[in-house]
Amino acid sequence: MRYLVQILIQLKRRGLVSSARGKEGGYNLAIPPHEISLGKVVREMSGPFVTVPDGKMRQGDKDLFWHIWSDVERAMSAVLDEVTFDDICQKARGVELSISYQI
Repeated sequence: MRYLVQILIQLKRRGLVSSARGKEGGYNLAIPPHEISLGKVVREMSGPFVTVPDGKMRQGDKDLFWHIWSDVERAMSAVLDEVTFDDICQKARGVELSISYQI
């Protein structure tokens, strides 16, 4: 529970969720779910999808692998930026499992 609260605090700082105190309080999305991409949330919480440590490669290898990992980063971003929270909810409704987000 404490770990989840820490994540929600970080999301609140980044403007993705808002909070309300009191008996009817809790956390809510701060912007509509169709405007929040999975890619944005992952980058906000973790940074870039792919990181290549520059200091551990020879100069020629660094240039070669930097371009490869840069392509991987762009491909992952393109896929995850197309998936919104609304998309995830729509897919979850089609699944027979019940999803409950209570805090």
